[in-house]
Amino acid sequence: MTTKPGYLVYDNLDDRKEVYYLLAKLSPRRRMRFLQWCCDRVVMHKSQSKTRVSAKSLQLAEYARTDDSADRRSVLETYTDIWMLCAQYDFPIDQAVLKLTEMVRKQ
Repeated sequence: MTTKPGYLVYDNLDDRKEVYYLLAKLSPRRRMRFLQWCCDRVVMHKSQSKTRVSAKSLQLAEYARTDDSADRRSVLETYTDIWMLCAQYDFPIDQAVLKLTEMVRKQ
């Protein structure tokens, strides 16, 4: 019997909307901190390199500080990056959602 990957537990419309909504509540700078937090917890197998937030994402977050359309793109890109970390590197989505919720509550 095959078990579903953990991130598929959150792969429903309500949970996807909630994660997107929480990401949108963070400022662009805090959103990048959250994404870096996720990257720092990824375990790379057979490699010494670490995942990190791309320069493109950081630049988009900088634009997002003053441009609403860039902010929406940044939220969507961050959302996609989180799911990719979970799918490709077995990063536990539960940890990401708990940290995201904590960061939004601390605002």
